[in-house]
Amino acid sequence: KQVGMVSVSWSRRDMKDLIRSQTIDVPVGGEFDGDPQWGGWRLNSFDNVAKAHNSSWEFTYRQRLSFLPWDFAKNFTVWGNHTRIFCDNYENFRRPQQSFNAGVDFRLRRFSASWKTNYASAYRQNAIPANGWSGSLDEKLFHDIQLNYTIWRNYTLTLTGRNVLHSPQLITYAGNRQDVMTRYLDIGSIWTLGVKGSF
Repeated sequence: KQVGMVSVSWSRRDMKDLIRSQTIDVPVGGEFDGDPQWGGWRLNSFDNVAKAHNSSWEFTYRQRLSFLPWDFAKNFTVWGNHTRIFCDNYENFRRPQQSFNAGVDFRLRRFSASWKTNYASAYRQNAIPANGWSGSLDEKLFHDIQLNYTIWRNYTLTLTGRNVLHSPQLITYAGNRQDVMTRYLDIGSIWTLGVKGSF
């Protein structure tokens, strides 16, 4: 009986006529493209970069812990996925270059539970202006939990928690400096209790 899975994959994406968007905050008293009238403005611009490509490596692992000497361990399953993205030119994409998902699942008779973790690396979201004060998003790390108990036939009592460790949803910095915060968004944890039925 199969109890584990591992995979490694590589992909490449080639794009033609890629439309790139940029958001530039022009400081008060500054210039944009040599024009001082845009000082203090936030400008959005679009351009065609003709050709662009990115590639990625992905590693996935899933394993039921039945190989351990304890009978109780067979009720646990661990899994994880890691993705690494490489760009021909970072300015064409501006997105997290590393991410991973991991978790632990548990199942015993009518009861099941899972713990999931999601991570995305920090990245710069805007072009770098002349003054160097571009916007950057901090890394994200979230934890979710789900509990299920079958109370009768096809009816299940569920409890779901999102962001249970109360991590902020969004933190942005200026000039890639963590001592200059420009935005902070924290909506806390979200808990949902309900009954699910199927028929």
